[in-house]
Amino acid sequence: MAPQSFRVIFTQSAWADLEDIVAYWIDRDEPERGEQYAHDLPSEAIRLLSDRSTAHLGRFLRHAAYP
Repeated sequence: MAPQSFRVIFTQSAWADLEDIVAYWIDRDEPERGEQYAHDLPSEAIRLLSDRSTAHLGRFLRHAAYP
């Protein structure tokens, strides 16, 4: 059986949350910290969830607000 591949899909609410994090750090006069989060969080999520053994540690999505 061929190994199963995974796709990482970010919802609109996830991107909105990331924008809120960036705005939080901008409000505290640390925009570079917000930029670093904006870069690192999606990259790290993709890296971790692309590994089959790590991805299987999470819960299955039962309901979604998107198709």
